[in-house]
Amino acid sequence: MIVGFNARLLKNGVSEGLNVYAWEVVRRLALRNPTWQFILFFDHKDFDEFLPYSNMYGLYVPPPSRQMVLYYLWFHHTLPETVNRIKPDVFLSPEPFIPVGVDVPVVMSMHDIAYIYEFSGLSLPYRIYYWRMIDKYVDYAKHIIANSHYTKREAQKLYGIADSKFTVAYLGIKDFPTPERPPFMVPDRFFFYYGAIQPRKNISRLLKAFDVVGEKLPDVYLVIAGRFAWEYEPIIEQWRQMKFKERVIFTGGLPDSQIHYLLKKAIALVFPSLMEGFGLPVVEAQKVGCPVITSNTSALPEVGREACIYVNPRDEGQIAHAMFSLGTDEHLRETMMRTGLVNALRFSWDKTVENIENVLRQVTAGNV
Repeated sequence: MIVGFNARLLKNGVSEGLNVYAWEVVRRLALRNPTWQFILFFDHKDFDEFLPYSNMYGLYVPPPSRQMVLYYLWFHHTLPETVNRIKPDVFLSPEPFIPVGVDVPVVMSMHDIAYIYEFSGLSLPYRIYYWRMIDKYVDYAKHIIANSHYTKREAQKLYGIADSKFTVAYLGIKDFPTPERPPFMVPDRFFFYYGAIQPRKNISRLLKAFDVVGEKLPDVYLVIAGRFAWEYEPIIEQWRQMKFKERVIFTGGLPDSQIHYLLKKAIALVFPSLMEGFGLPVVEAQKVGCPVITSNTSALPEVGREACIYVNPRDEGQIAHAMFSLGTDEHLRETMMRTGLVNALRFSWDKTVENIENVLRQVTAGNV
């Protein structure tokens, strides 16, 4: 089988969200299926490190698709022309953008529908573009892989897609490297958040919640790890107004080894996101024995099951109460650690890829 793959998300030095998903999927597919050939279509030329196996080949397709007009040009013109020339047996996209007008069946991935919300970080023109284009893509795709039943249900409601057109393939959990102490003062007791700093992650309410619990737990800090992504100015302003801002540590982005260290040391991961199609930090934390406080919305209860403390993400009082509970009740912490470890066993990248592999086989055989 020859598999075409949308590899535009694979970039040197970028390791979060869809980039991780794209890399884990394509490299594991290639490793598990040495007799298959994988043609990776890039919108940049620096891709040699993403071809670790002899059955992986890279092609540069201009232009770099990083603006609205260039998105359209890449997915509607230059990429389809190249795919039609190569003629793989199937084309797989790790995002909901796909080449239109190709003569091969296309399988696309959906991770959430955040683009319809104001907190998505997209400007209104981009939100309209995503809405209209993804409507076309889900109609054109032969099959859709959703990362959760929540994402599947929301996409079905939004676009009226038949149930038979979906396969749910949960995400996997990476293996963290050996813990490594970060090069800053790590408090003895702290709550932890890691991920991009942007409106959907609800950091402003997390800061408000910490101001409430900080008075009751005077020895506790809040460590926030992640890059300042977009629309983070209100978050900085909220921090400036805090009573206990000297006990909040912004670390910037950290390597996985240091994230692992902080997860092992933290009282709990606090992940009060407004909406997640999956929520990888929740199960990553559980896998290394860190209790989790997260939102009672979107896919997070589906992913975390009974192994998390759930809160209304728009109620900083609930977030603070959950933090106080885990900060004062060691028996509760130990219970959450044990149940989290069990829950995390449900997820692996090999299971994810096995599901996707089966979809590719069925699509090429004409069974879906």
